[in-house]
Amino acid sequence: MIAYYLKKIRTICHTKWLQYRLRLSHSDGILEGPLSKNASFNHHIVLAFWDGSLVHLGDQLFYLGLIAALQNTPIQVTVIGPTRLSPLFELFGANTLSIKDPHIAIPDGALVLSKFDMLPQVLSQLGSSHFFMGMNYWKMKGNKRVCALIADATLTRLKALGVNTAFQLPTHLLLPSIKCKLHEDVIKMLDAAQPNSLVLYNDVVASNYIEARKQTGLIKEWADELTDRGFRLLYIGAPNEMKSHPAENTVVEADWRDKVPPLELFAVLQHSAVVVVLSFDTFIAHAATLTGKAAYVVSRTVKKAKKNEERLMPMFERQATQILEIRK
Repeated sequence: MIAYYLKKIRTICHTKWLQYRLRLSHSDGILEGPLSKNASFNHHIVLAFWDGSLVHLGDQLFYLGLIAALQNTPIQVTVIGPTRLSPLFELFGANTLSIKDPHIAIPDGALVLSKFDMLPQVLSQLGSSHFFMGMNYWKMKGNKRVCALIADATLTRLKALGVNTAFQLPTHLLLPSIKCKLHEDVIKMLDAAQPNSLVLYNDVVASNYIEARKQTGLIKEWADELTDRGFRLLYIGAPNEMKSHPAENTVVEADWRDKVPPLELFAVLQHSAVVVVLSFDTFIAHAATLTGKAAYVVSRTVKKAKKNEERLMPMFERQATQILEIRK
């Protein structure tokens, strides 16, 4: 955890220096501009997602509406990972590449979108012949959901680059049926369970770690309430969480953290046996909103709880899901 925060500090300092050196503009939570004087836009948008420690899976989902909105336009969208969500982005028409591919080649003049602190990596990996637009979601101005703010900022930048392509961000977005092979244990439990009887549970968060630890008690209170009401809780998350957050310390019936990767999570959520998600305001909660499931959400920090309700939960303004409560 200390290494994570040290990396964040170094990256932000490097980003600030590059912003000054390249004379990029930075206002309303958006860092943007050409990375060289000779950049010329080529109708290509690149989403730089290859560093999962900076661009978390939940962050990546904020761009899904933009990808969907650009499907029937002349703008080509390429997601550069590796990211475990590549098949999901491909469902909505994006190309996907890996930064580890030695043959990767992005034509000069792409508009590269990502988190603002990905700027140093974008320069080192893709070169300076592109345009950059980096987001700081918490500082972006406007009374819309983050996914809508990203789409608006992208449209404004495209117009500034002389592109008149218009697109409309969907007011809601439900995923098509996700077809993937599930773990045998997962299939058995899902198929044997009664409809609307299972709760997907997670109590782990990486960012805002110290304050979020204080909020964990709220998740455990909710877990006890749901168990008392007869629901069965299943632990969902990353395998590397299993040692630091053992399932024995919770009321979960089964630990699926080494059995359900991110893409498979969407397939599990679409099963009729799953009724609700209980987690922090993380990827798992966002995934619930994209599959129309209800969610109990605990804000990782008290001061961000209001913005969670206004900007993040649900992801889209008229999402067909129900946020039962956000506890602060």
